[in-house]
Amino acid sequence: MYMAIVIVVALLNEDITKKDIKLHKTEEKFRSVTDSTVDGIIKTDTDSKIVLFMLV
Repeated sequence: MYMAIVIVVALLNEDITKKDIKLHKTEEKFRSVTDSTVDGIIKTDTDSKIVLFMLV
């Protein structure tokens, strides 16, 4: 039983680490876009509703 818990925790930890790395890369891309924009950013969803509005 103890070994099964250790394996599950190890797998979850690996999954969290991968997701953390992916999030960090996404944040870097977003920061790059916002740092290079002159006026602002507007993002819409598929229904053309504004989901993000940023002035820089």
